[in-house]
Amino acid sequence: MDEKTRSEHSFESRRYLAKNGIYSTPAPFGYRNSGNFTLDIVPEEAAVVKQMFDWKTEDHYSYKLIASKLNAKGIKTKNNHRWVASSVEYVLHNPTYMGKIRYDKALYPGEHTPIISEEQFYKINSLSKVG
Repeated sequence: MDEKTRSEHSFESRRYLAKNGIYSTPAPFGYRNSGNFTLDIVPEEAAVVKQMFDWKTEDHYSYKLIASKLNAKGIKTKNNHRWVASSVEYVLHNPTYMGKIRYDKALYPGEHTPIISEEQFYKINSLSKVG
């Protein structure tokens, strides 16, 4: 099998998984990978995710201010780093938190439990609703 064929096969395999609600990459903050290619909520981290969305949607905090508040509370990222504006932005624009899987610019319903509502997600995101 040549490289292009492998690449195409890999792309189609990942699309198939996403279309079937299967999360096949490392879990984002707030979740952990389960043994069956889905995500389980980490309650302590999920509470932080909810707070981040509330700070943005209700209090209109900047990404930088949210990062500062998390760091002041001693909360670390999934990789045990300090929060920065870009890591906060990544969380707030990640549709995984509303129960979706993004692959190749499309959104698919995930098999995992959402942490926030679609309504709250779309309050701060201009993505098209899918699924």
